[in-house]
Amino acid sequence: MNQSILSQVAKSKDILAQVLKFKARRTMRSQCDMQGMMSCKEWSIPVTITNLSDGGLAVSLSEENVATVGTKVQIESAVTGQVRGTVRWTDGVTAGIELKPA
Repeated sequence: MNQSILSQVAKSKDILAQVLKFKARRTMRSQCDMQGMMSCKEWSIPVTITNLSDGGLAVSLSEENVATVGTKVQIESAVTGQVRGTVRWTDGVTAGIELKPA
């Protein structure tokens, strides 16, 4: 069999494997632009909540690299009230928070 064809088949298998590993979001996200405060034991900073769902939210951080994965946080805004959660991902300037079930 032609090397080019074998290469294309291998690449297709890799792409298919990546697609099959992809997890669909469990809940719908609502885009928003809400000001709030996020805090933990060591710090408290202003944040902008950029999206919200039943299971979590994303925030834009006012200070870079302050939130680390695994940190337990409290977020408060006029719309959400006071909610608690855990930082699940961050890129330094934004963070994803998994909310603690009520």
